[in-house]
Amino acid sequence: MTTTITASDPSAAEANALIAYAQAFGGTAATSTVAGAGTSSTATNYFPTDPTKAPYPSPDGLNIIIFNGAVSGEPYLRDNTGAIWTLAIVSGQGQPYINGNAVSISGSGGNMTQLTLRGGAIWGQVGTGQWQAWNSAMGDFANGTLPAVGTSTGTTASTGTTGASTGTTGATLPVPAKTPPGTSGRTLTVGPKGTYATITLALAAAQAGDLISIDPSVTYKEAPPAWTVPLRISSAVPGQHVTIDCNGLTSSLARGKGALVPAADTILDWLMPINVATDQTSGQLTSGIRPDAGLGYLILNSCAGNNNQCGVGAGAVPCVIIDNNGSYLNCGLTTDGLSHAWYTSTGTLMVLLNGTQVSSPQGHGVKSRAPQLYWFGGSGAAPNATVLDVPDGLTVSGIVDSVTFTKTATDPNHGIAGLSMESGTNGAAGLLFSLCTFNVACPTPLMETNGGVMTVVGPAITGNPITAQVSGTGAVQGYLT
Repeated sequence: MTTTITASDPSAAEANALIAYAQAFGGTAATSTVAGAGTSSTATNYFPTDPTKAPYPSPDGLNIIIFNGAVSGEPYLRDNTGAIWTLAIVSGQGQPYINGNAVSISGSGGNMTQLTLRGGAIWGQVGTGQWQAWNSAMGDFANGTLPAVGTSTGTTASTGTTGASTGTTGATLPVPAKTPPGTSGRTLTVGPKGTYATITLALAAAQAGDLISIDPSVTYKEAPPAWTVPLRISSAVPGQHVTIDCNGLTSSLARGKGALVPAADTILDWLMPINVATDQTSGQLTSGIRPDAGLGYLILNSCAGNNNQCGVGAGAVPCVIIDNNGSYLNCGLTTDGLSHAWYTSTGTLMVLLNGTQVSSPQGHGVKSRAPQLYWFGGSGAAPNATVLDVPDGLTVSGIVDSVTFTKTATDPNHGIAGLSMESGTNGAAGLLFSLCTFNVACPTPLMETNGGVMTVVGPAITGNPITAQVSGTGAVQGYLT
């Protein structure tokens, strides 16, 4: 099976396509739920239960999306005229509504996948990827180029151009391998009773599309080489991790980068590298799983990795990573805050964490410089750093849904999440925390932003009220107590 994904602007439409790609080859779909309104707030409540009482326009850059067949994001949006916008799925298609009335979508096949605000005006993205702006005079949407967050757009859209919009800060996503991982029909077995005694030997024999099936009953004390053909590498017993122990093997790691270094599209199932490069004296992004040049898509299913310098780490590689139900605990060097449980550099195009657990004694739980980030379910902890750090902002509004954040009373660092705190390289799109749990016993748990709106909706908070720390063009809003 060959799947082709073409895109012009990383968005919910592309996210849907990526989920479909993940599901096609054994991934687990992410799910999200629209959050309900809270009862108290230390910031402006833009989403009361009664939409007619909401201030307007809603904050720039926030959105409603159809993600994996479900409506997520904000419960509604109000434009600069006070109109109330919602999005629903009708007969399998995205249907926008204004003040409760369905809106026609000319020339789009009747399917809208996202609504967002720019300068108080509503824009929608149709199933083709094209952005359209609401034209109140026409009573319809018209094609246009989505402006950057913070740009004044008025209430009418430009018309004329058709096809996919290039957007303002989007990037073309990779095209999946012609022979996807695990589709060749060949299986290479590894283990005491397998054809190959080691993972290294199996990789040397593997061809594009092969499945490498590994007996999890023994620990593999080896540092496998990088691979450059699409592969699926799996535990022979789903539910049991294959342990790859790299203790003392730092000098032998593939390309000096990690225990598992895919350099072509890859799916990994139930693999668990441990003790990777913890003997290095400073953070080198040496990782249990380290995507490298040549890889476009990496799908991780129930992978794990404890006591690694970095659980998953991606350098400047233009790729998409979908991590389903991963667990990367006690990662990061204990004396160096530059190593993290989960890290992606600026080259990464999109990160989707689904049910992922992370913790780091010194660094961040998740640090992502990707322009697009989704995190559905799971947990994060980081006593000496912000649990979730998005240092360069986001091109498309990010979603953190049903994630549990923990800060103990003795944590020296009180940061829960940070947005654009180093730069605004990716832009200032918002970051929504929907139905998250905050177990924050430290004195002043912080949500920090230097650019972009961080919104907290429907949280469960135990411990102390959350403090908003805002600088630059940032804002924090929602239910913080």
